[in-house]
Order: sequence, then structure tokens, then C-alpha cells
Amino acid sequence: MNNEIDNMGIDVLLEAVRESLPADGIAAGPLLSSLDFQSLDNDTNMSLSSYDPFLMTFDDNSYQLMPQPREDLYHIIGETYVAPSTEYDLPVWTGCLDSPTLDVANRAVPSPATRSRAPDYTRSESIDQTTEAQLQNRLTTAYAMLRLYTTSERPTRPLSPRSDSTRDHYLQELGRLSPVPCDRLIINTFVGLFQVYIAPTLPCFCGRTVDSSTPEEVYLAMAAIGGLYCEAPKSEVIAKWLFHTAQRKLLSMLHSSASHSSERRWTFMQSYILLETFAYVGANKRILLLFEVFHNDVIQAFRAFRGDIDGHGYPSGARELIADTVYLLECYRVVLLQQPPSLYPGSILGALTSTNYGAEDERRKLLRAMTSRDTQKVSIGTENISIQSLSVLSILASHGRLLPGSLLGPLKLQTGHTNVSSSGWQQEYFELALQRWHDLHTTPPTYNARLLFHLIHLSFYCSFTEIEREARASLETKRSREHQVSESTQNNTTSTSRLDSARATMQRCFQSQENMEKSRWHACRILDTASHVELASVSHPHGKVHLRQEASKARHGEPIYFPHAIYHSAMVIYLSSTLQETLPELNLEEQLGGILVASAAQKAMSLLSRSASRVSGITSIMDRKEFTTYKQPQSDRKTLDALESKNKAKDDKIQQAKIAAKKIDAKTMNQLSSSGRRAQDRRK
Repeated sequence: MNNEIDNMGIDVLLEAVRESLPADGIAAGPLLSSLDFQSLDNDTNMSLSSYDPFLMTFDDNSYQLMPQPREDLYHIIGETYVAPSTEYDLPVWTGCLDSPTLDVANRAVPSPATRSRAPDYTRSESIDQTTEAQLQNRLTTAYAMLRLYTTSERPTRPLSPRSDSTRDHYLQELGRLSPVPCDRLIINTFVGLFQVYIAPTLPCFCGRTVDSSTPEEVYLAMAAIGGLYCEAPKSEVIAKWLFHTAQRKLLSMLHSSASHSSERRWTFMQSYILLETFAYVGANKRILLLFEVFHNDVIQAFRAFRGDIDGHGYPSGARELIADTVYLLECYRVVLLQQPPSLYPGSILGALTSTNYGAEDERRKLLRAMTSRDTQKVSIGTENISIQSLSVLSILASHGRLLPGSLLGPLKLQTGHTNVSSSGWQQEYFELALQRWHDLHTTPPTYNARLLFHLIHLSFYCSFTEIEREARASLETKRSREHQVSESTQNNTTSTSRLDSARATMQRCFQSQENMEKSRWHACRILDTASHVELASVSHPHGKVHLRQEASKARHGEPIYFPHAIYHSAMVIYLSSTLQETLPELNLEEQLGGILVASAAQKAMSLLSRSASRVSGITSIMDRKEFTTYKQPQSDRKTLDALESKNKAKDDKIQQAKIAAKKIDAKTMNQLSSSGRRAQDRRK
């Protein structure tokens, strides 16, 4: 029995992800691994012409034009981090988050304007001191102002005001168009959304609060990520502008002498982690390519950070938290992007130390238990250890698959065996290591860990880039194949060419039939596991959070890989089922892990509707009329063969009718000729 592929669901899934995102594009596509360099030529992410003038208030130096350019301008920007200058600081913060700047009637309370000062989150203020009505009033005002600023028409900025009078007039207009208290409310809203959705998933930001000592690069990057989860119109454009501002400040600090200090190194690591997280959440290909350029600098800073034994200038436990977060982002890089790892195996499987690396030593013992022949009495008892050990194991697996010999030395050192060959680090070995990770849990792994577990397997067996490309091509073919078959059978490819093309597709996407079957099984398990993942929930009646009291209740967050895992799984199931229609040697099951293959697309749509990520912003497509009125085309192999046979029989009948007509015409002509000759004979 052939699987009836839900072309409608997968078509909607692909088109909705592409169409639902903003026109100026937080993301060029839902798949992070599709680093298509040709598409970057038409990317408008870096175009400033589409921004709203309101966003100029978040810029730090690009619009504060000097009368004459200075050769040491870039150096001056870097030196501002040694001796802060108000000329390059953001005038956005004017008070703490919980200070009453709005009364119940939504009227702004005047407050002294201060520059470059983060809000004070440390001052304790209970819910009783700030009434629920005031909290909701402030939240409603923030979103109302955000909608007002981003939807109203504003005059455009002059291209390059040269005269001092024009420049001063422009700056005055710029300040008039952007009241400072409203800016503070919007950024507070974005920071709160970050604390709810993302902070619980990043070890170095879990439970972290923003106070007056928080660097600008850090809290602006937090606000940029939170803006991707805001439902207000054009909030993603403001989030992108905040991201570019934080990025400029980070790069300026990187090229300044202050970046070598311990305090600045800590700030640099935090800022980079946040900005890279923004790229993963928004699936922005241009940002990912840019950060690949600076990735080596980050790895070197991470090594220097770990090598700083005294830890002067670092918060308590900063080394362990940064290490856990960097390993997690590296896991996303090798799994979602399917890029080679940048951390060497020796730094992960190194010898045990006598320094204060307690948590890292415990993680190394756990890795040895999973990746060596020696059995040790270790176990996994917490969700944090479970996720961290799994992320590090994915990095080692990427090394073993791309460069099998790179793990030979560390393996010999940790096991003490000199006769170990690289053949032990093949794909089957890592499958066994991942299974051992599962068995070492004292309690069943959480659904978040299981989701990452199956996603790592999925990246082993298939190429996400090729699968998405082939899935889109298959949809385009199926849209036009029925029309082509009914119109003319001569333009259709032969059965042999279709088989060869399908086998080549399977080779590019899965490399083998066995890998395709494994990918299909793990994809179904991902869809089943994702339905049990507990995502971040909010207690605000409108589903929006920005207050510190609300953010402190967030315990789960939303895994960054949640929407991507669902999307890749739907693509794998769709493409494998499409190949089964063409290849007679495939005999795939119709139901795996409780998931019916034919309804995988609807299942993915339902799961993505639970996510607040911009990547999965396709829930509105489910309410469209064409979603329920779309008729599935008859595009399976048997139906196509039946149509071809029917058309061929029809053509044969027409041909036979023409031959019969010719015979009749010839007979009639003979009869007419005979009658004419007889008539002529009678006249004679």
C-alpha cells in the first residue's frame, strides 16, 4: 500500500516559513545549513533604507556625523571603552525597570535624563508595592508606543548633512521624534522576553539579572534576542537594529587595547554568545557567515578565558558557565549548520587536572565512560549534565566523521591502549556512545535532551541542505506534473531516467538506503518527542512578559533547536516518502514511533504553532482558506502510470479512428469513381 504523501501540508510548511517572515528579512530561510552564497547578493538584511527613522535612536555613532572625518576615528571608538564618552553612548536607559514612570492613566511621569546607564534590577520591589494594574498599564503602554512608532510615517534622514546648522536641526528633530521614556519601556520589554524564552536555555544567563554594571553590549544583545519573540508589528526590525548596534560596540571593543583585560574578556564572551544566539534564533544566513569570520577570535578568547587561573574580574563560577555555553553553541554549529567543529578533541578529552576545574573534570570522566572501553561508575542525574555531555559528544562525533584520525591520539591517551586504530571511531561507534549516554541516566532523560539526542542522529545520516533543496524541487515538479501528463506524454521522462534521478537524490541526501531508514525513524521520534516538550509559559493575560517578577518564574524556556528539529524532520519524512514512490526497492513503514507518515506535515505544523520563535512564525497560515480547501494532486507513481496509459489508449483510439476514416474515404472514392465511369459509358 503506497503512502499518500501530504503534499499540501509540506507545501504550506515550506511556503509559510518563507512568506510569513518580514519582507526585509530576519531570516533568508528556515534552514540554517542552507548557506547559499548566491542568495546573499539579493539579501536586504544590511540595507538601511528600509528601516524606520525611530530606529535611529538606537544607533550610537553612525548618525552622529562629524564635520570632517578623522583618521583616528576608529581608534577613538575603541578608546571609549577605557574612558567612556557620552558622544558614543546610547541615550536609552533613564531608570530602573521597576521605577514608576507611568501612572495608571498611561501618562508619562517626567524623569531626569541620564545617558549610558543600565536599569537597576537589584532593587527589590514586590508585587504588593507595584499593583497589578500599574504593571499591566506599563506593559500595555510599551506595546502601544512600539506600534505607534513603527507604523506612523516619519520623515527620512538627510543623506549627509554637511553644515553645522543642518546637522543640529536634524539631531533636534531626531530627539523630538523619540521620547526617551518610551525607548526605555520598549527595551525593558525585549529584555524581559529574552529572560523568559532564552535565558533558561543558556547556562551563563540562566537566572541572570541586569543591573547598573551590565555592559551596553550585553543588555543590547539581550534586547535584540527578545525582540524576535515580540508580537508587536515590525518589532523584528527594531531587534535587528539593536543587534547591529551591539555588534558594532563588540567589534570596537575587540580592536581596542581594553579587550585584553579580564573584565573585558568576560564581556566579550557574553556578547558574542548572545549575538550568535540571535543568528540561530533568527536563522540569518548573513550573520552566520559574518560570525564564521570572527569564530576563531572567539575560540582563542575562550581558551584564554579558561587559562586564566586566578579568575580576577570574573563572577563566581564564570569559567564553568562559559564553557558549558560555548560547548552548547558549538553543538548547534556542528548539528544545525553541519559545519566542522572548531574545538580540538584534546581540549575536550584532555587529562584530569589538579586545578579548580571540578565541573570540567567530572564531565571528562563522564565522556570517558561513554567513549572508551573502560567501564567507570558514573551516572547522569541532572538535566544540565545531560545536555552538556550530549553537546560535547556531538562535537567529538563530528570530528570522528570528518577526520577519523584526529581522535586517535586522545583515545590512546585516555585509555592507555597503544594498539587502538581509527576504525573504532566510525559512525557505528558514536551510535554506541550515544546509546551509552542514554543508559547512564539514573532517571529517564528529559524531553529537551531526547529531542537533541534524535537531532544529532539526524545530522549523522543526512544532509539538511540537500534535503531542503530536493524537497523544494520535488514540490515544484509535482505541481506541474499532472498538467504535463495530461497535455503531452512526449515531454515526460522515461521510467529509467526517473529511477536514476531518484537514486542520485537518495545518494546526495542520505548516502545510502540504510541511512535514509534511520533518518526517517529519528525524524518520527523527533515529532513524537516534540509534542511532550514543555515550552516557556507566561502568566500575563495577553501572553506577553517583560517584568522581572514574571521573568523570574521562567524555568524551561524554549530550546533554540526546537523549531529547527521539527522542520528538518518534516523535510526528511516528506523526501523519503517521495523517493519511495519512485524507487521500487524501497519498502518503508507507514507508521513509525506513533507518527503516521502521511500526516507528518500536519503534525509539524501543529508543533510549530506552539513555538514563539520567529523561525516558526507560520501559525497564521493554518487559518488561511486555502489550507482547508486545497485539493491534493494525484501525483503518486501508480496514478501517473495510469494517466499515461489512459492517454496512450486514447491516442491509439484516435489513430485507429483516423486509419478507419482513411479506409472509408478510399472506399467511397472508389465507389464514386466506379459510378462516374458507368455514367460516362451510358452517355456514349
